[in-house]
Amino acid sequence: MEHFEGRDEVNLSIARALDEANIPTVLLDRDIVIFPERSKYDLVGIDNHRAGYVLAEYLLRTGSRRVAFLASPFSAHTVDARIGGYKEALHADLGSAVQPWSSGSTPTMCRPFRNFLMRATRCDYLRE
Repeated sequence: MEHFEGRDEVNLSIARALDEANIPTVLLDRDIVIFPERSKYDLVGIDNHRAGYVLAEYLLRTGSRRVAFLASPFSAHTVDARIGGYKEALHADLGSAVQPWSSGSTPTMCRPFRNFLMRATRCDYLRE
């Protein structure tokens, strides 16, 4: 579970309940502990730091000069890893003219996204 405060405790209690019921568990996308720690559960996932890096690197190498990372607050820890990769790519050899920008707002809160788009694209039609 994600997108709310206290999600880590809820996830741990769900895992304990599954263990007590002897239900085999395979995690998808992320562990229930924060990397580099590792729980006892099998996990199907990706290198999230690398994914953030590769995506930002691709955008920069293809000419993008305003590369932002938008995320919801209380997102999964994997999102933090992706933001780390994004920032690392910007600070590598290509990002000297690009400043990292990330936002923690929810998809239902359109104003921060609209404000970002207006600054990034200077599109007046996005005004309220």
